[in-house]
Amino acid sequence: MNKHRTIKDAFSVEEFFDKRIEDYYDTLMEATQGNLKPFIVFYLECVNASLTKVLRQLQRYDKIKHTRELLGKGHAKTMFEWISRMEDGEVFHRQLFDNTLDASSSSIAKNISRLKELGVIKSGRGRGEYIVCITD
Repeated sequence: MNKHRTIKDAFSVEEFFDKRIEDYYDTLMEATQGNLKPFIVFYLECVNASLTKVLRQLQRYDKIKHTRELLGKGHAKTMFEWISRMEDGEVFHRQLFDNTLDASSSSIAKNISRLKELGVIKSGRGRGEYIVCITD
């Protein structure tokens, strides 16, 4: 996938218009009656939300790239590759790795600890649960 295309697609003011469609039409109606300020404020809020979204995506991309460089090869990197495809806040269970990797339980535990130290996952509520937090 073209990285520039991804960033361009991420910057979408219309997405935030759709989320606040009533505000959009209310401020647009005021603008047609000569009061531009509410629409300009609304539009700038949408631009800000869109740019904030792009910034988070760039920060995530940068952290993923940096973490890959730190991990090199091995099970920790394989585990991270799976985690990096999950959304921040997504919960997963350690059993994902137990069932799919050809690694000992202690090796998986060591690699989970390493991923926690790198700040890409944190402990969840239940035993063996973890939460993706690449940019959190």
